[in-house]
Amino acid sequence: MITYPQTEHLPENLSRNPAWITVFRVPYLHLCFEDGTELYVTEYGLPFLRQLLPQNHWGDREWAASNRQKLPGTSTLYHLRTKEVNGVAKDVVLKWNRMGQDIPGETEASELSTAQFNSPFEEFGLVTELRKSTAQVSASPRTHKPLAIFVPRKIVEPEQLGRRHWRFEKVAENHTEVTLESNRNYAVIYEWIKGIDAAEGMRRDAITQEDVDTLVMDANRQLAEQGFRIKDNKPHHLILRPTRHGGFARDTHGNMLYALVDFELLERTPQHEREVRASRRRIYVSRQPHRFEKRREMPPGLNQRSIMGVDYVYGRVESSTGALLDCWGRSGFVRLFSPRKMA
Repeated sequence: MITYPQTEHLPENLSRNPAWITVFRVPYLHLCFEDGTELYVTEYGLPFLRQLLPQNHWGDREWAASNRQKLPGTSTLYHLRTKEVNGVAKDVVLKWNRMGQDIPGETEASELSTAQFNSPFEEFGLVTELRKSTAQVSASPRTHKPLAIFVPRKIVEPEQLGRRHWRFEKVAENHTEVTLESNRNYAVIYEWIKGIDAAEGMRRDAITQEDVDTLVMDANRQLAEQGFRIKDNKPHHLILRPTRHGGFARDTHGNMLYALVDFELLERTPQHEREVRASRRRIYVSRQPHRFEKRREMPPGLNQRSIMGVDYVYGRVESSTGALLDCWGRSGFVRLFSPRKMA
């Protein structure tokens, strides 16, 4: 069961109708701003909510231009420092999502022929699942924390974003909790990890090609043990922490410590995918005998209402910004109407 973080101390007047929404089993605080900009904040981002508000980073063009650094790679990503809020600033990585786009090199590399870029919600869902699974294992890959998904108000033609209609539709059809818009840009915001990537370490002659190959193989092995894989994993995706003596931080066994970044091609292994589906099927079957029982407590965003002697469940619909009124009868929920806008 999804539980939502406590929000008693959230700043007031954040946005219009802030609400909780769960997408791919990740809870978000969804903020909609007057100009149409949207922000989905994870539990990791909540402590830095003020810093993550658009006007405190990318939303202020002048600030962003002078406080960002373009990072290497085929994607468009930046190291960005937010404005100080209450004396605290936050270093983040902002990366523009490439869902619906062709994958560079897919015609040359066989492992990429069936790959597709994750949507920002798919990416955060998989990263969160990976982080939770690795928390139970001592030798597991480290990752940076997914903080928020940023959706600017600007409308852009899909062709300008490099999106192919059939690719985008294939991604969008998997999203039932939220509606993806082909003419809007999406950015994932992660916590910044100090250090340099393995490719830069090799350019500095601090590590050898053999060291880098070993690190990549080790990262892929650890991912596989957790039931995941990243097609076309690269040295750019491994962050090392230099020491004062010119080397890199190591664990008690003498192995170089590293953190994984860049998860737009992260996916479950076929075996783990089958295990996840089977597990969710078991949960579904176990809940079926209790489907007609009334719940004592409603999830956040839903409440019970009685109209002319009929019991209903009422709540906002995040995917359409409308409302939903469901009737609870002997056959379960019966949807009466779900207009796009309802007073």
